[in-house]
Amino acid sequence: MLSEQSYAIAWAAYMISAGCIYVLISWLVWRWGRIGTVLRALLAVILFTPVMVDVDKGFLAPANLTAVFALTQNDFTVAERALVNFCIVLFLLILVYMIKALVTRLFADPLARPTQTKATQPSATQNRNPLAGSGQESKVNQ
Repeated sequence: MLSEQSYAIAWAAYMISAGCIYVLISWLVWRWGRIGTVLRALLAVILFTPVMVDVDKGFLAPANLTAVFALTQNDFTVAERALVNFCIVLFLLILVYMIKALVTRLFADPLARPTQTKATQPSATQNRNPLAGSGQESKVNQ
């Protein structure tokens, strides 16, 4: 079993490497919009969810490594604990995204319209009434 100092060193090494992986993946998917945001959130859940492995001493370990190791050793109680922690964190993540979507819909300005670029603005010579026909026809008919 690990001593207190070895445990702290192992956690520091894991957190540094997981942080580097998270930053590198975030740099790769930042252009993907909402899908990239969801992927970064799922990556954070996978990398940073802990599980208690030693109840007596209160030692925590990364849930992803604990679940894989416990499943290979046929220790289903520890694997179940790790997977339950994953499910709780995923549920909280979904809840946060739902609240964020609700708040943005409630407090969004309904009259706000996207600004028109010069290419999409109608020119001064065009008739702005679509039912009246083109501007040239209305001048000829008068």
